[in-house]
Amino acid sequence: HFRTYMETTEVLLDAGEVRAVTVMFEYTERLDLEARPTREEALVSVRGQILDPSSDTELVNDSPFGTDGTDFRVLNGFRTEFRDLDADQGRSGWEISGSVVEVGTQDLVTGGAVVLSCGLSERETEEITVDVGSRGTFDGTCSSRAQSVRLIFVPDYEGSLYNGATTERYTFR
Repeated sequence: HFRTYMETTEVLLDAGEVRAVTVMFEYTERLDLEARPTREEALVSVRGQILDPSSDTELVNDSPFGTDGTDFRVLNGFRTEFRDLDADQGRSGWEISGSVVEVGTQDLVTGGAVVLSCGLSERETEEITVDVGSRGTFDGTCSSRAQSVRLIFVPDYEGSLYNGATTERYTFR
């Protein structure tokens, strides 16, 4: 019941080069919103193969890295987003607060956690995990050294019907 989208099906790399490829999964069944469906799980494997650069079809069989990839645990669920985000500079750092809601209904989502990925510099981050409370709200504090923050909602997958959400990186002024 899932469809897989890949950013690209072919990547030409130089020796030692690494490149990320975006993969997205879409649940294809129609959801009955009134019935609040149960979660369905699918295990998806994405594998790559190394082709001989002088041929379009022959695999490199003697490579120790002939095939490699990753496995995903994919679950259906309702989309979520952040609402009422606020960042104030307090005595102990940047105080971040907001709520998590279901896209469409705007119902508050309870449970799960929000990861605050606080950018201390271009290469250094600190991550703080805070719980989403029974009122669908969260608050946490990034270091006063933080220059930016990115929020990631991680639902409680046991019994939850929600999928995660991620914000863009917000820069403090």
